[in-house]
Amino acid sequence: MASVIRGNDNFDTAAAGKVLQVVSVDYGDRYFTTSSSMTTSPVTATITPTSSNSKISVSVSALMASGSGTVSMFWQVRRGSTDVVAPNTSQSLGSRIESFMVYPNGDNNVTRTNTYTILDSPSSSSAVTYTLYVKGQSGGAAILNGSYNNLNNSAYGHMASSTITLMEIGQ
Repeated sequence: MASVIRGNDNFDTAAAGKVLQVVSVDYGDRYFTTSSSMTTSPVTATITPTSSNSKISVSVSALMASGSGTVSMFWQVRRGSTDVVAPNTSQSLGSRIESFMVYPNGDNNVTRTNTYTILDSPSSSSAVTYTLYVKGQSGGAAILNGSYNNLNNSAYGHMASSTITLMEIGQ
């Protein structure tokens, strides 16, 4: 369920840098895919900017696991079909994909919380949707909100929710 928090609704006189609205979506179910292509996850939110000059601050916090102990998990955020997360990397991961490898001697239950924020310029006053995309390396698993084995009754049963928060910033 999305929560929309608005300021005083007087957007015509909003000062530059003022937060005009906030949309935050929390996704709590476990998500699992073995796709080797970037796949839409259920971590998504939509915001309708009040001005085409506004910036959108996109923040994502997600509990991720790569499964199998030796494969990478890749992720990115897209506005519609446009990549908006572009980590500065010299690695061969691609200019718009972030990844990590959990390599704990083949342990299938290790997770990592990834959190990041980026400022986007959608140049639109129409609804824009931001979505977390994920994939596993070479058909390996990409998991959100739980570990590979999903052992919720053990010490390795890491479970959490993922959140995407969008803030419209007046310009």
